[in-house]
Amino acid sequence: TFNLYMMDHIPRNELGRFEPIRVFFAAGSWSFGPWFGVYLQQQVAPWTPFAATALAILVMLGYFWFLRLTDNPAVAPAKRPPPNPLRYLPRFFAQPRLRLAWFLALGRSAWWAMYFVYAPIYCVTAGLGEEVGGLIVSLASASLFIVPLWGWVGRRYGLRRFLVAGYGLSGLASFAAAAAAGVPWLGAAALLGAAITTGTIDAAGNVPFLRAVHPLERAEMTTVFATYRDASQIAPPGVFALLLKVFELPAVFVAAGSAMLVVSYFARFLPKRL
Repeated sequence: TFNLYMMDHIPRNELGRFEPIRVFFAAGSWSFGPWFGVYLQQQVAPWTPFAATALAILVMLGYFWFLRLTDNPAVAPAKRPPPNPLRYLPRFFAQPRLRLAWFLALGRSAWWAMYFVYAPIYCVTAGLGEEVGGLIVSLASASLFIVPLWGWVGRRYGLRRFLVAGYGLSGLASFAAAAAAGVPWLGAAALLGAAITTGTIDAAGNVPFLRAVHPLERAEMTTVFATYRDASQIAPPGVFALLLKVFELPAVFVAAGSAMLVVSYFARFLPKRL
């Protein structure tokens, strides 16, 4: 929904400047939420993180109801039913640039899905405690506050070079985290460093897709593109579960790093003018 709204209101040549700003303003909640949720669960009561989440959702829903009641044009009702993604799958994946944008987004999202689950698990199993597990996620999200700087770097040197370097460094940093896993605090620091490196990629956000999609197909192609989130939440945990039946936890970081190096290679096929 947000992607469609953004494409209707942000000119295509401004998307590269807008995405880092969007991520910057989202960084506050991503930084505060993970630590605060663990703190509430540990220090107040197990049900309080869920109550806080429910309250936030109700506030957001109430705000949108207010916009609808005041006929705010920002939430104008749709003029046609939402498209069915299954109808447009062949059309989407027949377009090389859309296919590549989906793959790049999948790699980035899958790495974060790995981090949000297995970095806290590492902290707990290494004896650092649950609050440190929440803190390491919050600190990683706080690195997104410097995304506007990375956005400037991407515009200065070209998004293709920037993403090739970003995915590649993320892969190497993930290997370093696996190598340091035997020393708890060093391993946690290495994981945080890998997250900060991966955070550079968020400066580009979904710009490869937003610049590639045809204006007349925005709604249809966006519904297909958004499936990268579902794929990143389903496929990687299955792979990691199989790995953990044979190897120790650092194997997850090695697998994630290897995947990012593969994605870095494919980022070379982005258009130079992006």
